[in-house]
Amino acid sequence: PPTSHLIARKLKKYSGLKWIADFRDPWTDIHYYESQPRLKFSENIDKNLERSVLLNADKIVSISKLDIDLYFKNRVNKVKCINIPNGYDESDFTGIKKHVPAGNIFTITHLGAAGKERNPEMLFKVIKQLDKNKIIDPASFRVQFIGKIEHDIINTYTNYSISIYITMVPYLPHKKALKKCLEASLMLLLITRSKKNIRILPGKTFEYMRIGRPILTLGPENGEVARILKESKSGEVIDYQDYKKIYNFISNAYQNWRKNGNQYLDNKDYIYHYERKNLTEELATLFNEIA
Repeated sequence: PPTSHLIARKLKKYSGLKWIADFRDPWTDIHYYESQPRLKFSENIDKNLERSVLLNADKIVSISKLDIDLYFKNRVNKVKCINIPNGYDESDFTGIKKHVPAGNIFTITHLGAAGKERNPEMLFKVIKQLDKNKIIDPASFRVQFIGKIEHDIINTYTNYSISIYITMVPYLPHKKALKKCLEASLMLLLITRSKKNIRILPGKTFEYMRIGRPILTLGPENGEVARILKESKSGEVIDYQDYKKIYNFISNAYQNWRKNGNQYLDNKDYIYHYERKNLTEELATLFNEIA
């Protein structure tokens, strides 16, 4: 992806046109370099290229506010940095009913791929204990994964002997996957584990919010996702290792479901701000300003 910035830098130099550098992810500071170290020589080349992009771009767009606060603003004037996050496409929800009659199974649904860096082992341990305490049973409780799930996760829940509580749904076309999510009682969001994951803001966060179910997120409690879920009153972020909090959250959500059925978020006005048409309008306004 950084190659796009280098092409744009050269085009600006030759044309004299204004240039907005859109960072969908960090460059040299991206989380996967923690587990994929490179030669110092390569790192320095990359940092110099990144610095030239940051200095020469007229504006810098970032999807994460914390990317700006913790990284970009230390390298360029913060005035150059604009936060325009990922969002959701309202057309994906056309023809999909929001209110699905509550079934007889409390369902925690995760949408999308997940691997070892997002393995929710403590959640599986909680399910094991809830089963042991006879709070849940296989007839009325399940965790549903829609999409590609790596063997690390499968092996983990198998080792906890809770396979009876897990449903694996292979890859589905996007709209069918969203319809499937409407059957959920609770949406599960897993943030990649890394030292810098407080800045991570998955695109599906906003689709989850638009789906309208409470969201349980495993990840940093002081991160970008936590800020947005708190502001929108859409759910809670709990650290991967906090067994007690996860246990209490799941137990309370399940007991509430038994009394009241599936819950629906009442935050429509806040969520619609993240509709891609509105976010594109922000970008178009930025184009007009610098042009």
